[in-house]
Amino acid sequence: MKYERTVEFVPAYDKRSSDPNKDYGIGSVRVKFILRKGRKAVQFLFSTDWYLPDTQKEWLDKVHGARTEIPQDIRSPDLHKHRHISGWDIGYHSPIPMYKGQESITEDCPVIGGVCYYDGSSLAVDRYLDILVSEGSDRVWRELEKEWESTFGDKYD
Repeated sequence: MKYERTVEFVPAYDKRSSDPNKDYGIGSVRVKFILRKGRKAVQFLFSTDWYLPDTQKEWLDKVHGARTEIPQDIRSPDLHKHRHISGWDIGYHSPIPMYKGQESITEDCPVIGGVCYYDGSSLAVDRYLDILVSEGSDRVWRELEKEWESTFGDKYD
């Protein structure tokens, strides 16, 4: 069985609400590298600094202070000097528990389908970001293959 590679760009959002129970704030574009084999997957997730035009200035003010000037043209090269990426997760999705007492996170996982046991960490993310920036996506996929093998190997087939 071969690996299946997926890169997904999750759109930015503005889900602010005056109702505190429905206020989900603003979010940037997030990128997901997902490597699947069968019903098992590993992932590398990071966020960008790409916000909706209506929320870009607010976000930059929060990060850089209220003196941030935003060019009139949102596509201006000057705007890009403020952009960066931030790593979130290296993790796995499994159809079976991977350790004693692990509970499923969902009955219908969008990554592997069906019941899903998930775990992940942000500790290795900086290494993956460095690889992406300096060596590109081909190397990221090779690292994710190693991650898949060390997580699942043959013992979970």
